[in-house]
Amino acid sequence: MRSTIRLGKIFGIPVGINASWFLVIVLITFLLESQFGLEFPRWGADQTWPLAGITGLLFFGSVLAHELAHSVVATTLGIPVRGITLFVFGGISNIAHEAHRPWVEFLIAIAGPMLSIALGAILMGVAYITFDWNNAFYIVALTLGWTNLALGVFNLLPGFPLDGGRVLRAIIWSITGNYRMATSIAARFGQGLAVIFVSGSVLWFVVSGEPLRLWVVLIGLFLFTSASTALKEVRQRDRYHGVTAGQVSEDSCIAIEGATLVSELVERKFMEKSQTCFLVTDGGIPGGVLPLQPIRDTPKSLWGALRIEQIMTGLDALPQLETTTPFADLLDYFEDDNPPPAIVLKSGINIVGAVTRIEIERYMNTRQNLGM
Repeated sequence: MRSTIRLGKIFGIPVGINASWFLVIVLITFLLESQFGLEFPRWGADQTWPLAGITGLLFFGSVLAHELAHSVVATTLGIPVRGITLFVFGGISNIAHEAHRPWVEFLIAIAGPMLSIALGAILMGVAYITFDWNNAFYIVALTLGWTNLALGVFNLLPGFPLDGGRVLRAIIWSITGNYRMATSIAARFGQGLAVIFVSGSVLWFVVSGEPLRLWVVLIGLFLFTSASTALKEVRQRDRYHGVTAGQVSEDSCIAIEGATLVSELVERKFMEKSQTCFLVTDGGIPGGVLPLQPIRDTPKSLWGALRIEQIMTGLDALPQLETTTPFADLLDYFEDDNPPPAIVLKSGINIVGAVTRIEIERYMNTRQNLGM
């Protein structure tokens, strides 16, 4: 998601809010205030508005807890999580790559709904204990209890990209041993659910005449788009099956000493050989990577005075992958919201090169032009 505001880290996982979140929190607060105003006519606006705002924020706290469950299980099982983003449709955990085993996929997928259902049950228990229609604490617990139960059950629906769709994929994958086929089936189920949501929402609107009933159409469209994207990614993975990161990076990012002046680099490499990426070394030992963008960002008047090691990105600040990493996994890094300027490639403990988005796009275009 773009236009994301970073809030900090929870359990070491970066958490952010997309700009669209502010729109939905305002809408939810407005709807809750209207509901509270109808159910409790003796309450004034000075009571209903704060209560609605607090309930709305706590709801998104529940969504965050749901996503944290996915992320914590993923990191526990050895899969890095780049961050969690709250946005208009709830939240999303940006997991670095897909699970390589069906049982890992199953555990990560089921964690979120199970936590939401457990949290909903606890809150309903709190509401039962504190039952009092004039008690704001009871109202908040009851509202959040039902919404968490609904969140957990809804996400268990068997259609990708919902958690239930991922659970379905894990089960089919475990039975067939075919990840791509499992993804295709789960994504088709997701498209089917999307069609049901859209048509059901439109029918609901026609029968009731209430425009707010159409909001489910947005959820349906989101599901259909996400499921279609999953199908596209499956086809893409099939297209690049067997291709490794090392094959893409061959001769793409050459080594050059860090003491080289920027002006010399531009004249010798960029202009003469159209090179766009460099592995910066110190006495032959890799220390960083210099893609094209930092040079573009440096004023030309400084090119003759700056050494390339002064504007490079250090190896510690870049993702490091094995040369045997599948090309499809390599693509995931550059499709992130804030993609790294380059990815360092290694063979065991040895740094052997790097690759940038430019080389990735060049490789893909070449294969497409050759009909591969």
